[in-house]
Amino acid sequence: MRQIRWLLINAIFAGTIYMGFVENHQGAYNIAMFFTWLTIVISFFMLSDPVMEKLKENGRSMPAWINVTCDVGVTIALVWFGAWITGAFYLLSVVIQEGAWQKAADA
Repeated sequence: MRQIRWLLINAIFAGTIYMGFVENHQGAYNIAMFFTWLTIVISFFMLSDPVMEKLKENGRSMPAWINVTCDVGVTIALVWFGAWITGAFYLLSVVIQEGAWQKAADA
């Protein structure tokens, strides 16, 4: 069930990026940017103790390489279409998230 939820969320996210950046639909662009920045902000809280406990308890829903591949694809799309500041911060959030997952795995 967690894998299906991950797939659904990421498919919607990818769809809004495609429709917003490639097809130039303003609403989709706004949604994509909103969720991108929401992800960036949330990632700064991933190293907090309550979140680390949750990560240890639940584990990953998908292998790390799948998640990183999707995140790198998002970063590339953002930079490709000129949102390079957002892309840079998104890449930083990916590094923070993966660091948090690694820290949770090592604990």
